[in-house]
Amino acid sequence: MRAVQNGNTLQLSAAKFVWDGMGGKVVKTVSVCDCTGQVLPGGNVASGDVVAATMCANQIYTGVGGDKFGIHWSFDDVSIICQRSKLELKTEVSAFQNIEYAFAQDYTTPAPQTFGMEVEPALQQF
Repeated sequence: MRAVQNGNTLQLSAAKFVWDGMGGKVVKTVSVCDCTGQVLPGGNVASGDVVAATMCANQIYTGVGGDKFGIHWSFDDVSIICQRSKLELKTEVSAFQNIEYAFAQDYTTPAPQTFGMEVEPALQQF
């Protein structure tokens, strides 16, 4: 097997409230936009949506003597590029096209089990 590093991962979050710099807290707003950057009032990002996001260093954790040892990254704005319900189904995956296995065989669709009963062709797909 072989693998190729895709890059580093980054986990983003957005707290409901953020420090205002004066000892209090203010509500953090994250703008949700469409693919052209127009803000969607009441926009909702769902699981599986393809998005692009801007981020900021929300908080830098410092250690003894001011050494920086951690950054909390946070969402600034999110653009919904394509909603999950509008994504096309994949017909091929290029990552698997250039790999050869000595034991590989073509895929064949298994015949449906009829248990002695005849099944109409239109129902065989289920």
